[in-house]
Amino acid sequence: MARDSGGAGMMAEIVLGRLLPSYRDRLEIREAVASALKGEPAPTFATNRLAERNWGVNLGAHLNSPRQTFSGDIPAETHRKLLSDGWKCHKYNALAVDRLLALAGSRGIPVYWLIPPLPPALQGRRERSGVDGAFVAFVRSMQAKHPGVTVVDGRHAGYEDAAFADHTHLNGRGAMTMSHDLAAIVGRPPGPARWVELPRFRDRAPDVRAEDVDQSRLALEAEAARR
Repeated sequence: MARDSGGAGMMAEIVLGRLLPSYRDRLEIREAVASALKGEPAPTFATNRLAERNWGVNLGAHLNSPRQTFSGDIPAETHRKLLSDGWKCHKYNALAVDRLLALAGSRGIPVYWLIPPLPPALQGRRERSGVDGAFVAFVRSMQAKHPGVTVVDGRHAGYEDAAFADHTHLNGRGAMTMSHDLAAIVGRPPGPARWVELPRFRDRAPDVRAEDVDQSRLALEAEAARR
């Protein structure tokens, strides 16, 4: 959810996408045309094949590599893009969230709102700037209006840099732990505590059949070699 300026831009994207459907895929179309003129496959072709393979094996889930590739450093430009120093919910986004939660409540559907863990440097910056407090206040305001919402708070669950693939996404190691812990919370009936802390991070040995993107890449390479 972006600030007001970002929200206006988002609305413009939605309107243009409805009037001209190809607008939403303009970057991919541009890349495909440029690659075709050069007689080369589009760079996203391999990426899409990898994602398709990974999602198919994992029943829709995307499992990043478990390797540690994120150093923990977050450049100033990345902080700017992630709104580390200033955030508020655009009125249209707030309205959409409110309506979604109201619809779920009218159907008796419990909602679990996950606040995912972030790398320590990013979480710390958000707390110092007041962004974290503003976001939590927004979440609490929505929860106060909708009694069927349980918040699962992962902000202080101790996910270290080694559990992340980049500035915001967990790698395979972190995702496996969070998915198991979140499933345990969702799998039990909602209790009186409507704000639940995500358990502390610890390594988990995979106990389900899952394939990370490194394994998917090797499988595709083996498939190509057999042709």
